Amino acid sequence: MSDEENEAGRKKRKKSFREELEELRRELEEMKREVTDMQRQLHKTCVVVFGGGVPLSQEKEVCGALFARLAREKYGIMIKPSDVSAVHRLGARKLICQFVHRYPGTPFYDLLSRSQQIQA
Repeated sequence: MSDEENEAGRKKRKKSFREELEELRRELEEMKREVTDMQRQLHKTCVVVFGGGVPLSQEKEVCGALFARLAREKYGIMIKPSDVSAVHRLGARKLICQFVHRYPGTPFYDLLSRSQQIQA
């Protein structure tokens, strides 16, 4: 094999690698967009409770029970553990609750009908 043939083969492989790299970059950007979209959809099932009615964080607190108590006391809405997929603190006096279901008749829907951000 001549030097010219070797060089031509290297250039062809180099071009192939560049094309493959560009394809991988495009796929990565598409995946990033999909993750962002999924995160946005996920946050549509969340309710934030904040304000002076939310006690300061305590060691070993159960945020789900606290969120349920606040919703019951302030709005008369009963929240069962099966209604919620996650509850955690967003700061000293903020709780965010992600609900499992968001259709009419669910605690999420009832709370949402009052406001996306609820001051306790």
